[in-house]
Amino acid sequence: MKISNNIVVNYKSSYKHNREKEVIFLPQNNSKITSLSNIYYVDTLSFGKRKKKKLHPHYNARLAELKEKKIETAFASRIANLPDEQYKRANELYDKAVRVDCIEELAQLEPLNYAQAMQLVEKGIYDSHLHQIASLDKEKFERALDFMKKGLDSDCINLYVNLTPTELKEAETLLKEGYPPIIAGNFCKLNKEQREIAQIFINKNSDVELACDISTFDKDKRQKCIDALNDGIDPEFVCEVAELKEEQRQRLPKLRELRVSDTNIGEFAGLNHKDYKKALEMLTKGIYEDYITYIIDIENGKTKNKEYKNYRAQGCSKTSAYSLSLLTEEELEALKKLEEKNPILKDILKDEYEIVIIEAQNDDSYEAICTKQIRTPEGTKITLVRTFDEYSFETKTRTEEYADNSTSSIMSGRSGTFRTKYDKNGEIKELTEFVQDEKTGGVTGVFHSKLSDILAGAYECTYYDISEFKVGGDPNADIKSSVIGDGETVSKVTRNEDGSITYTEFIELNDSLIDRKYTEKRDNNGRIMFSEYSYVIKKEDEEIPVMNISRTFTRNSENSITNTINGITYETNFDDENKKITITDGKKTKVIEVKEKLPFYSGEILWNEIKNLHVDTIMTIFDNIDKWNYCVDEDSISSPPLKSISTGTNNSIIYHEAGHIIANLHPEIFEDEDFSQKYGSEMQAFQSSIPYNEQEYIQYFSPRADLMDSDGSDELIAEANMLFTTYGTTDSRIKTRTQFLAKYFPETIAKVAELTGRNSKESLLK
Repeated sequence: MKISNNIVVNYKSSYKHNREKEVIFLPQNNSKITSLSNIYYVDTLSFGKRKKKKLHPHYNARLAELKEKKIETAFASRIANLPDEQYKRANELYDKAVRVDCIEELAQLEPLNYAQAMQLVEKGIYDSHLHQIASLDKEKFERALDFMKKGLDSDCINLYVNLTPTELKEAETLLKEGYPPIIAGNFCKLNKEQREIAQIFINKNSDVELACDISTFDKDKRQKCIDALNDGIDPEFVCEVAELKEEQRQRLPKLRELRVSDTNIGEFAGLNHKDYKKALEMLTKGIYEDYITYIIDIENGKTKNKEYKNYRAQGCSKTSAYSLSLLTEEELEALKKLEEKNPILKDILKDEYEIVIIEAQNDDSYEAICTKQIRTPEGTKITLVRTFDEYSFETKTRTEEYADNSTSSIMSGRSGTFRTKYDKNGEIKELTEFVQDEKTGGVTGVFHSKLSDILAGAYECTYYDISEFKVGGDPNADIKSSVIGDGETVSKVTRNEDGSITYTEFIELNDSLIDRKYTEKRDNNGRIMFSEYSYVIKKEDEEIPVMNISRTFTRNSENSITNTINGITYETNFDDENKKITITDGKKTKVIEVKEKLPFYSGEILWNEIKNLHVDTIMTIFDNIDKWNYCVDEDSISSPPLKSISTGTNNSIIYHEAGHIIANLHPEIFEDEDFSQKYGSEMQAFQSSIPYNEQEYIQYFSPRADLMDSDGSDELIAEANMLFTTYGTTDSRIKTRTQFLAKYFPETIAKVAELTGRNSKESLLK
């Protein structure tokens, strides 16, 4: 899986709509609430009238077949209603392991394009770019195949086949200079000044194409976009803010004070005077932020929505009425059943709660997610979330976002409070976790973590015993915190006299003891010259560790490395001219020829990065892939069917992607009962005791992540491989999730080490 699918895997229903035709459900970038699915698909509907599609005569039988294959209902209902020939294609695509969210669109291709799609599938391409490439005309399709042979990732193909000969020549020059393909393919159209402007936005995690578009604006508009970026607006929305008139720009501080999301801030500021006043009033009354402009249009008569007016006449609040008008017939039926089990839902509909109905992950039941937003005069945005299922089980979560950009959350009184502080770029700087007693529900202690200023990606953590602290169960109560007693160091970073840096961590949580220590020394250019790492997991009442991993890395010269792994020493030498790697353990020798496996345009970049890797990762990758492509870090992906891997130069991400190769080599892991039990037990404990807004850091490894073709466990295995090799990651998007994984999933991690041989004391050279 792409490692960029990590931070926002939101099931909360924050939508942006196409006002005229379809209602498109998208995850909201700044949502702190997570849930069972990250994206919803509904049948096309118009405001005021639901369009009922004519069902295929065998629709119900087909739907039953597709559900047996465990295809998600939203996709199954669309596939089941396809014409006969397309339905036959859909089953063929499913049997070929094509992503289920791509199947309907692919099944409807013209015969020639469908044949091209199947040609790509046979090559192992089955992701979201499959339809795009298959839809090319024959000449461009042949060019696409040629680019793929040269190591171009599928997400860049359409860009490159549409370049002019001059642009392509410039792109190849940029590739040789070390630019990732997606950037080179866009920068080839820009002059030097435009490239510098685009890079500013790319450095702020902007989409490359958007960054390049902004760089071509006129000087005044371009500067306004830069100003908006510097003011903390997400790159995706700076253009909208830049279009505002001066009078409208003066509204931004007030909207920020009300903590309006970047998704909506430009749209709200751009309203006419009358509608802007309405929007402010609705915000302060707690009407759901994402609905406000649509409700204003309905009430102004610009948009028709008969259901909204009917629900309002029945006593529903504005927020509830609008959210109900978006539900499908099936979801409305599910809501009726939920109301029978949870009568309080009828009262909730009278309050400003957004209502979303989701299908539970592992059965045919449904869940209602009710969300309310409150804004206080002090600049605090409060989000209340209440969930109800068909078993009359209710959970409550309260999240507070403060004017100083910190966040707190409490869940049902069953979990402790979390406080998170972010910098202006959204990176976590401090994290406070209140730990509860599983039996009494009382909070017993606090973990307070701060990002280290010495070692990138490491958190220094102190534990405080606060056994007298209690947390109430009322989600409307004020969130209070208290730290009593002396602090105990859990993890710390120190700078040693020889210039090296050491990170130590020792955690006692439940009945597991986690002991990690990492030391590194770098040269003046930032390259690691020496590192030492140990990672031990023990059960509290047992002497023998369930996992004991140790390794060192020593750079002897530019082309010579000594690596020890679990007591075995390996000497690795690199031949620059022939692109050969020689590995010996003193008894056996292995030679790896990699020249043909590195793409023509970025072989030197990846070759130099390989010299920074541990020997087991080098062997894992080159023993099992035919092509290692170069890309931007966030687009890194491992594709076992294609026998390829694509990465940037972030070592931690490379170790993660190598973990996917390992998972593919050991399919027996997923059938191992002990692994399933440990993974399920630790995941259930985590999800049942951690507030929703903090669960997002671990959702990537969860069945709730709703990742295609994954229950989350393969991502856990990949991330564990990173932890087997290094202390964590410097990548700001994923370091918190790695910390949470190490802390809360020790038994699962130890089992992965056992099943993949990462615990082994035997030589890698067989």
